[in-house]
Amino acid sequence: MPGRVSAPDGRAARRRVRGRTSAQLVPAIAGRARVPCASREVRGRAASSASGQAIGGPRWHALGRSLGRRRKRRLAFDNPGTRRIKPDMDLGKIRTTGTEKLTPDERKAGEFFPRLGYSFADAVADLIDNSIDAEAEKIHVRFVRAPTGIVRVIIADDGRGMTDRELREAMRFGSRTTKGGKKLGKYGIGLKSASLSQADTVTVLSRQGRSAHGRRWTRENVKKGWLCETLSSADVRKALSGEVGIVSFRRAGTMVIWEDLEHLRVLPDNIDEVLQKTMRRLAIELGIRFHRFLADGRLQIAIDQHVLPDAPTGIMTQVQPLDPFSYLKSGHDQYPATLRVRIDGHVVPVEMHIWPAKSSAPGYKLGGGKTAQRQGFYFYRNARVIQAGGWNNLRADDSEPHLSLARVKVDLPPELDSMFKLDVAKRSLQPPPDFLVEVRKSRTPDGIGFEQYLKHAETAYRRQKTKEGARFPFVPGMGMPARIRRAVTSLLKERGTGTPKKVGFAWRRLNPDEVFRIDAASDTLLLNAQYRGRLAQGRTGDAQTLKLALMFLLQDEFGKTFAKSTSIEWIRKINSALLATLGN
Repeated sequence: MPGRVSAPDGRAARRRVRGRTSAQLVPAIAGRARVPCASREVRGRAASSASGQAIGGPRWHALGRSLGRRRKRRLAFDNPGTRRIKPDMDLGKIRTTGTEKLTPDERKAGEFFPRLGYSFADAVADLIDNSIDAEAEKIHVRFVRAPTGIVRVIIADDGRGMTDRELREAMRFGSRTTKGGKKLGKYGIGLKSASLSQADTVTVLSRQGRSAHGRRWTRENVKKGWLCETLSSADVRKALSGEVGIVSFRRAGTMVIWEDLEHLRVLPDNIDEVLQKTMRRLAIELGIRFHRFLADGRLQIAIDQHVLPDAPTGIMTQVQPLDPFSYLKSGHDQYPATLRVRIDGHVVPVEMHIWPAKSSAPGYKLGGGKTAQRQGFYFYRNARVIQAGGWNNLRADDSEPHLSLARVKVDLPPELDSMFKLDVAKRSLQPPPDFLVEVRKSRTPDGIGFEQYLKHAETAYRRQKTKEGARFPFVPGMGMPARIRRAVTSLLKERGTGTPKKVGFAWRRLNPDEVFRIDAASDTLLLNAQYRGRLAQGRTGDAQTLKLALMFLLQDEFGKTFAKSTSIEWIRKINSALLATLGN
């Protein structure tokens, strides 16, 4: 239709608009009751004009020009090819005109410490890192309580202590203390940031031989201009003349005291409950993070509480190691298996593990809670657990129940700290994208990839679900009298969804060095017919007791598609022991 300007085709519309005057354009627009690019007021006027009112004059010519410009802008928007592209900003041309020193506002500085993100266990673990770096063998954590509340927390160690100069530097924010690659400490700020995240007042006392020194930070002194208190050496020496739990300061040691506690302020009626939960959670977290140190005997950690005004009772909790990989038997024959991931010139072993299903071991439960949330990566730095679980975006779901058995051990060299973005609290890290890509691409020497590992872990979980009805997944089958089969099966079978498999028994002529052999294809235990006379000495005359004993002893070996070298060696040793009883 001549004069229409609302065609959806931008180029056609431009051709129709191009070359028309406003006097030509306005009647064409007014001929339509609705003008898309005009306001309601204009549309109304255009419609009334179309009804017979005369159109013309300067106002209408101006309206036509305005509508034409609007229409052109709209057509340009509909067709990006007609828009004028503005160049990107050139940030390289911004020049520096000078510098200005901006110091922190001391009045606000003290307020951000409690919001640094440390949990109570994170903060204590950070101090224990320093104790281990100081070659401490014993560490004691004491909660001191009064009838009105929890008044202080003491973390004491028997390490080598600090000189006055070392203590001064340790108390400085932005310490110049150099942390070597083999040290657990990293940034030189843990003592201050961890402590002030939990308490408004932090006192550090340290002794080396006859030398004893002390310093104190308070949040109020931080606000006054970062004023650190120095303490009387005589008073410090007196305070360190005795013992705190398992720690003695006879030769050397350090004590950190938290007072005016930020996160342990509780009503008197709630002290017992809060303390019990806090102490239990702390023992679990320290048991996980330092399990290697605790297990090999180089470190001892104890926790207790001291009720004022009474003397300490001596009742304490010894922190036990909680190794996330301490299963006795793997949940899958092909694991653990190791990927060798190359990144930034380093080869990082990535050890894939599958826990046996339905385990109640402390290393699997890790203190209770949902075990599905314990799946994923366990990153270690210098034998200390940094991150306990989680897939770091390698998988979308960190708590998928079917992968509850999957745990991956990664020992990181300290040289990769910055690349893996170890956080200040040493509680987690962020692997670089290249690491995650290489994990997916890598293969074990047997050709197993990460995705296949996850499928195996899920299969192990689902397979156990089908066996929930049987504590013993195998019961005696053919080759055993029916009466014995029924009796044994009724004793071993439990309620559930699964049905145990039957193990058959048969006499066959085997090699002289074998008393028995497992036929994996038929789940049959073959006994050497050459020794039948000597083995079958029971009342039934067919070695029923031996058959049952072997079935129980070898139940983990049935159902395997192939035997690993460890299984083969285990069976060989049992055969050798049985042959010895036969005089062979």
